[in-house]
Amino acid sequence: MHRAPWPSADRDTAGAGDTAVLRVAAAVLGQVRKAKTAAKVSIRAEAAAVVVRGVDAAVARAFADDLRAAGNIADLTFVDAPDGELTAEVTLAEAAAS
Repeated sequence: MHRAPWPSADRDTAGAGDTAVLRVAAAVLGQVRKAKTAAKVSIRAEAAAVVVRGVDAAVARAFADDLRAAGNIADLTFVDAPDGELTAEVTLAEAAAS
């Protein structure tokens, strides 16, 4: 018989995830994919550079390696802007842009 306690909302859930992280990751990757779609290149095409700006840039910095891998991003930088909306400025690789 299973004797481990059921998880509950008041129990420590370290490692269970943070909704802010998911929200920021989805926003950044969404903007990268939107740029690739607008350029009519594959979603898997390389983004030469992505600059993430805004109040949530620090949150995005925490999972930079995952963003690089998921978005096929060569150079990923972050600019904290305490009053700014989260944006991602995307520069596609030359081969993908042509």
